[in-house]
Amino acid sequence: SSMEALLVRAHQAPLRLSMLATDWRTPFANPADPYWHGYRARVAFAVQHFGRALSLEVHRAGAPHLIDWRPLLSQRTLPYLHRLAIYQPHYPSHPRRLFINAPNLVDVTIDGGTFPSFSCSLSRLRKLDISLHPRGVLSLGSNVPILNILREAPQLEELSLQRLDIVTGGAVDEIPVSEGTVQLANLQSASLDVYGTGQPHLWSCIQAPEETDLDISFSGYPHRQDV
Repeated sequence: SSMEALLVRAHQAPLRLSMLATDWRTPFANPADPYWHGYRARVAFAVQHFGRALSLEVHRAGAPHLIDWRPLLSQRTLPYLHRLAIYQPHYPSHPRRLFINAPNLVDVTIDGGTFPSFSCSLSRLRKLDISLHPRGVLSLGSNVPILNILREAPQLEELSLQRLDIVTGGAVDEIPVSEGTVQLANLQSASLDVYGTGQPHLWSCIQAPEETDLDISFSGYPHRQDV
């Protein structure tokens, strides 16, 4: 029947999932609290239908009493996912990497204490925003982890890298997938706040149009500790 066909289509349709920030003062330990009852219902729905996500926005992704989204992002391919925004102020176990398997991403924001690793090409990616904080908690050992991502994103138009420490011997490093500068022929804007020692500045490793709107800042915050 037409109604059954509509139900089938509804169960297969892509979803836009948004898990808003939670207030730490909310008594989450009380299962009868109406706020947490509704929130947990939304999270359970998102987990059940995660493979259909067209966009995902998660705040406080690493709070101890909330779900850990990392396995969902890495264990299977997410073909529908176009927009991903993860805001995780901390993870209790202090993982260094956030592994993501989503080949059709267009817009990515990672804000928190882990550095992303993409297990697939980012041929459709147009916007990339990575912010690590607080500075000094997690450092990169070289430019390579960033350059490896950019090499997989030739269509990138907007790039923002904030509060990145690049220090020889840093906690996160990789083997380069190829040598030479990264070609970003469509880059329109780049905002880089990168603190580095013993490495060429990241921008010197990127080939972009002369008309690219470039903002290079240096917060001057000294590197404290490699984790």
